[in-house]
Amino acid sequence: MGRPSSNGSTPISQFLGRGPGSAQLKKDANGNYMSPWSVDWTDNSGTHRTDPIDVNCHCFDPIKTIVLNPLAWENVPNGQWGADQGSYRFFRGVRLPSESLNFSRNFRFKERVTLNVRVEFNNVFNRLQLPGPTATGNFTSAPTQVKDAQGNLIRYSGGFGTLSGGGGTTNVFSGTLGQRTGTYVARITF
Repeated sequence: MGRPSSNGSTPISQFLGRGPGSAQLKKDANGNYMSPWSVDWTDNSGTHRTDPIDVNCHCFDPIKTIVLNPLAWENVPNGQWGADQGSYRFFRGVRLPSESLNFSRNFRFKERVTLNVRVEFNNVFNRLQLPGPTATGNFTSAPTQVKDAQGNLIRYSGGFGTLSGGGGTTNVFSGTLGQRTGTYVARITF
């Protein structure tokens, strides 16, 4: 998963022709990195949570939850290199399991005539595959909200830390993100 961009007003790239790197995680009072995952979220039962979210827990509404913590990131100071250019092992995207299954059978009709029938399935258990959280762009700007006439949040339609991408529910639940598909193949050999 990519880290957000550093948005300093005078980056070192203006002087050297190469950038300071991505934004860096802030450190707490003990010198440990802050969690990049949201610590202000509501689970499916309506309980407000302050522990870091697990994006693989299936315990939150993906279109109404910001999963990345924008307060955990900071811009690289002006005219300096980033303090941490490596990757964070604990900053990984959504788990995307992939299960395939196929069946095949040969039928012999005569001595020289056979029929081979094969059925292949991708995503055989029809698991919902969410896109990764949006981690690019400016982490300091607020995500785009879609509200109803009473002002209640319907969904986030994009922005830092959201899972829905630019199109809202159409991107989260579209067939391109992994609906079950199957192929039937029949071959006659004579």
